[in-house]
Amino acid sequence: MHRKSAYILFLAVLGLLVIGIVMLFSTSAFARDSHGDVYFFIKRQAMWVGIGLFLCIFAALIDYHFWRRTWWLWFGLALAALALCYVPHIGMRLNGSRRWIGWGSLTFQPSELGKLAAIFFLAAWFARYEKPSGNVLFGLILRACAGRSRSGNNGFDRNDGVRRNVHCRR
Repeated sequence: MHRKSAYILFLAVLGLLVIGIVMLFSTSAFARDSHGDVYFFIKRQAMWVGIGLFLCIFAALIDYHFWRRTWWLWFGLALAALALCYVPHIGMRLNGSRRWIGWGSLTFQPSELGKLAAIFFLAAWFARYEKPSGNVLFGLILRACAGRSRSGNNGFDRNDGVRRNVHCRR
């Protein structure tokens, strides 16, 4: 079953890549006007797919215990990168929001690093609490309830009064 699920995951990722390339190619008609080459976006996407594939192979060769032990480093790095969005001359203001970090011609969106940090955190959390609970969701629900009860929030959004949080008592 493990090998079969790996093939299914690989085919799903490959399908998403193909759909993305087709959608990008459909917008490339305007690339000649702005960049002088119809295949500008396709070439750039192919370069990033190659870099991503190399990094994926590199990450797969590392023992998974490393990622579980260092989730807090990635989380801290993501928070620091998100804070850099508000530092003048490093954080870029585009269309009224600060979501990018720019350094020369290199730009980076730190929320992508935040997504990876969240994946590492959740993987470490589920690996730690799956066996004692007997239920995978128990770890997440218990953590959400514990965080909710410590926050002191009454569960209502101040803007529209809609109840959004689950009220949990210990």
